Amino acid sequence: MKNALLSLLLCSITFGVLSAQSNDKTVLFGTSINYYPVFDTYSQKTGGTTTVRDLFLFFQTPTGGIFEIEDERGVDYEIDYNYELHSPQLGPGMSMQWVNQEEVFHELSLTRLSFGKSSYRRDFIYTDTSRNQIPLTTGFEQSSFIFAFRYEYGKYFGDPRRSGLRFGISGGLEPTLYSYNFTPLSSAQFPVQARIMTLELSISPMVEARLSKRAFLDLKLTPNILLADFGSVKVENPILTQEQQKLSRTYDPPEINLAASVVLRYVIKERKRGKR
Repeated sequence: MKNALLSLLLCSITFGVLSAQSNDKTVLFGTSINYYPVFDTYSQKTGGTTTVRDLFLFFQTPTGGIFEIEDERGVDYEIDYNYELHSPQLGPGMSMQWVNQEEVFHELSLTRLSFGKSSYRRDFIYTDTSRNQIPLTTGFEQSSFIFAFRYEYGKYFGDPRRSGLRFGISGGLEPTLYSYNFTPLSSAQFPVQARIMTLELSISPMVEARLSKRAFLDLKLTPNILLADFGSVKVENPILTQEQQKLSRTYDPPEINLAASVVLRYVIKERKRGKR
């Protein structure tokens, strides 16, 4: 929650600074469709030794009652758990862009905002060998939340008043917040909690098409380089320690994922000198 508030605060400060300096800039509002790959798999491998008791001998005497003789042995075990987080790959976004006379721009965009909640429940009755009816329930409840924004600094090449098609490039930083909860309705599965924040560096080549005097369409390809990964995924398995319940993601830098966007921009304010 603190990370989310900090991200929103940074977003608000950046927006305020850019708005205050917008007198000599053209301001564009954009709506977009964004593609992102799914989150990488988180995993945990643990092991150890546990004691198993085997019944070696069982007998009953007329005067002494029941006697049991058990044999103990150590058994090595290994648990390998993999979990792939649920995240939508397509989603809407929005942006504000400030462009100066040299076609250098600042851009602040909301790239991911998603809420999800779903459940599945199945009730049935099991009849044992003694004809006793035992009610059983299977299923789950799950919810997820994703929030990400990106700050970009870049440049377009070409005159927007004369070029119907031109190119641009930008560099940016993108923090992402992810929260996920999975609650099973049976004891055959374990609850899962995920609280993750990532920070990625992006370099985005783009192509801009001029649709009209005040409307532009950008096609943007965004390779994201993972700079930092905070948080963890926790599987609440009672046979593991608190530390063993936490899953982690291992990666070999540079860890790169490829995102893409289609952005429709509208001029909402033109700079005083010159036009876009």
